[in-house]
Amino acid sequence: MKKSLFLLAAFACCLFTLTACGDDDEPKVTPKATATYTINFHQDLLDAASVIVYYKGENGAVKFEPVSTTVWKKTVSSTKFPAEFAFQIAYSPKDAAELTKDSYNLDVAGSIDGSLNTGEAFYFSRTLMSAPTQKDKVISTLEKHSGKDVMGYTVTKNGTATAMTSINLK
Repeated sequence: MKKSLFLLAAFACCLFTLTACGDDDEPKVTPKATATYTINFHQDLLDAASVIVYYKGENGAVKFEPVSTTVWKKTVSSTKFPAEFAFQIAYSPKDAAELTKDSYNLDVAGSIDGSLNTGEAFYFSRTLMSAPTQKDKVISTLEKHSGKDVMGYTVTKNGTATAMTSINLK
C-alpha cells in the first residue's frame, strides 16, 4: 500500500510539473513607422528660385536635397519612438534681372502620408504657398517664406500623430 501511495504521489508530481510546450507565444513585432513626403512645386517657382528641402530621414536624422523637378518625393522610416517626420523648405531667390515674366505662380503644396507596420495610418496635406505674384514681389515673397514653409508630425507607437509645434531642420 505504501508503494502504491508513493507511486500515486510521484505520478501527481510529474503531472503538475510537466507543461505543454507549444507555439502559443506570438512573436514580438518591432514597431516601425514609414512616411512618404511629397511636395509639389509650380514650375514658375523653380524658375524664380533655387530650392532646398530639409527633412527628417531614417530614424530622425536631418538630411537635405536640392530640388530640380516640380514633384519632390522621399520615403523614410523610423523605429525610434516617438517618430518624427518633418520637412522645411528654403528658397534662394534668383536675381531680379533673371525674372523675365510679369507674374509668377509660386504654388507649393506638401503632404506626409504614413503608416505603422502594426496597421495604423496617418495622412496630412496642406498648401504652403499660393497665389500669383507680380514680378516686383517675387523676391520678397520667397524671402518671407524661406525656412517658414514647414510641416511635421510626431507619431507614437500606437499610431497617434500630433502636429509638431516647432520645426527647424536647417
